[in-house]
Amino acid sequence: TDGVLEVCSHGYSHTTGVSTTEAFGKSDLRRNAPWDVLAGYSTAPFYRPPFGAYGPGLRAAAGALGYRYVLMWDVDTNDWRGPPPASVITQRAVGGARRGSIILMHTKPNSAAAFPGILQGLKAKGLRPVGLSELFAAGQPLPNTPQVQALIARGVIGDFRAGDGGRHPDILRFGLTP
Repeated sequence: TDGVLEVCSHGYSHTTGVSTTEAFGKSDLRRNAPWDVLAGYSTAPFYRPPFGAYGPGLRAAAGALGYRYVLMWDVDTNDWRGPPPASVITQRAVGGARRGSIILMHTKPNSAAAFPGILQGLKAKGLRPVGLSELFAAGQPLPNTPQVQALIARGVIGDFRAGDGGRHPDILRFGLTP
């Protein structure tokens, strides 16, 4: 990558979800803003809701505060659970990664320790990690996974492969490029 770090807001708490009101969603995202200031980096325009759960209120809150993209993932390392050793995180990340993937990871010591192995494993698969902006510019499509199909079935996202008439232009799925 070019050394530019792009991260998503995760909100402040894990109390948001499909029934979150716009007011509560704004409050939760604003409570997280001091972390952006402390890091010297804004997470806007990217928001990744806890558990991948959100509804119209949370989506409206994110949009009102400058988070144009609500992002999901298709590879979950479950690096927060346990936490597992770096070797397990590496296997989960590399094993599930393919062109167009977004790999979910958290800021945990074992996740940081897994990075060298993840980068090496992705390179061996002919993939390279890129920032979200580069992925958006590349126009990678939604991967065909059970998680994506469930979201499409629920009407949370549109199936961009078939075209959705622009119903959900702000929810995109991009990931690794060759």
